[in-house]
Amino acid sequence: MVFAILPLLVGLGAGAGAAFGAFHYGYSLFLLTPVVVGMGAAWIPKGPEVMLRSCMRASILVNGTLCLLFLLLGLEGLICIVMAMPLVGVMGILGGYLGYLLRRFWGRPLAAHLLVLVALPGLLAWEKPVADPNSPIAVTTEVIVHASPEAVWRETVDFSPITDPPRGILRLGIAYPTHAVLRREGDRVVRECHFTTGAFIEPITAWEPPHHLAFDVAAQPPSMSEISPWDIHPPHLDGMIRSRHGEFRIEDQGNGTTRLRGTTWYTIEAAPALYWRWWTDAIIHRVHLRVLDHIAKRAEAP
Repeated sequence: MVFAILPLLVGLGAGAGAAFGAFHYGYSLFLLTPVVVGMGAAWIPKGPEVMLRSCMRASILVNGTLCLLFLLLGLEGLICIVMAMPLVGVMGILGGYLGYLLRRFWGRPLAAHLLVLVALPGLLAWEKPVADPNSPIAVTTEVIVHASPEAVWRETVDFSPITDPPRGILRLGIAYPTHAVLRREGDRVVRECHFTTGAFIEPITAWEPPHHLAFDVAAQPPSMSEISPWDIHPPHLDGMIRSRHGEFRIEDQGNGTTRLRGTTWYTIEAAPALYWRWWTDAIIHRVHLRVLDHIAKRAEAP
């Protein structure tokens, strides 16, 4: 039993440290830790003939319990845990399978667990110094507006409050836009796009009415409001998803309609980026649609 407890404690300690910002939100947390925990859990079932499904079941149960503890102890919010669960589940099953193979064919639990106990802190110590933000990712969303480019431009540069309720994932605590205003700072124009968690500060870099509006992102609010029994603010709210640039392009279709295209360039400071991008692209598309649909509705109104 002791061989099951040791890797579980190491996995829990690594996850808690990452949640507090001590480690990078990366491969060690989302890939290696569930494997280590799953390997430890595979030693929990007892009996002369340990079945593979028993090891798998134990791995899923223990990894799920650790995720629940993160929520109950205020280390993470519900939505972030739900988003991570598919990845954690797959890696936990892999860990359970590896633990089953070690139990059945190697029969040296102490050596096996010493191996994973050494590998985990080694990767945790190595990963953060070498982890750099990836190149900006572009997400583009477009709508067709039954109005002139001039009418669309007027509603784009600073849009009125959006009264429609949020839809889809935006109802689960993800920050979403409410309105935008322009203001002048000395010799430059700054756009403030207000979200439910604060305002994006966007210095204008291209002003070509009625076709092109572009801006950088000088500051941004937290990406979401966590659903948790506690008042928490995990480090990833301020840095995991970082917007870099944005633009609107307005194109006359020549048939009384206008193509309105919005693009956001952002970086993900977490790994594996391919997995997290599946979520972040969908969220940004939903944010885009909330703004673009509002602009279209306003531009088409009599």
